[in-house]
This record gives sequence, C-alpha cells and structure tokens, in this order.
Amino acid sequence: MKKLLNLLMLTLVTLVAVSCKDDKPVEETVVDGKTVVGVWQSTEPGWDGYQMLTLSSDGTYTLVEIDNESFDWSETGTYTVQGNIMTRVLSEGGPYGVEVYTILTLTDTKMITRYEGQRLGQYPDGDIDDWTRVR
Repeated sequence: MKKLLNLLMLTLVTLVAVSCKDDKPVEETVVDGKTVVGVWQSTEPGWDGYQMLTLSSDGTYTLVEIDNESFDWSETGTYTVQGNIMTRVLSEGGPYGVEVYTILTLTDTKMITRYEGQRLGQYPDGDIDDWTRVR
C-alpha cells in the first residue's frame, strides 16, 4: 500500500510540473497612439465592398463602408488608444455608442484589430479586421 501511495504522489508531482512548463506571458503589441493616425482600408474575401477608417491626430475618427451589394453608411466619433486597446465612441451615442478593439498587430502599413464589444473581453472571439494603410 505504501508503494502505491508513493507512486500516486510521484505521478501527481510529475503532472503538476509538466503542466506548468509551458506557461509564458502573453506578449502585448506596443502601440503609440500617434502610429495609428492615418487612413486605413479593410476588405474581406467574398465581400464586394470595403471599409475606410480615418484616424485623425486630434482623436476623431470617420468610418465609411462602401457596400456594392447593399447600402453605404458612415459614422464619426472620437477614439483613444491606451496600451494596445483602441476605444471608439460614436458621435450619435445610443446604447451601442462605445466599441472596444484590441490592436493585435501594428506596423507602418498594416493594423490587425479584434472587436471586443462595448467593454474589453465581452466578445473574446470577436471579429478580426485586417487594415492596410492607404495614407
């Protein structure tokens, strides 16, 4: 019985040690709010349209969607960037007036964002948008 107990304890210790082996901190994209300023375009495969997002240095934004299969629309508001989190506040306000995005990648020519919802983590599997800087 003592051998069985020792074997169980050894197995438990081994499992705990192995499960902790790969724990690494998640790397966060470092974003300077000035680097997002510009005009960004996003398209999706299979969609006959595009979105154009203008982020101005004064903290305002304009989003225009051109949809060749449906109707076009636009929105305006303000935005802030803290860490790798971009928060957009629509000028019209309303119940859906705040949108939070995680900036997953940011280079001179590319920005990849994930929609988080109205607060960080509301939709952990939110839509991923791939933006290309056009200006």
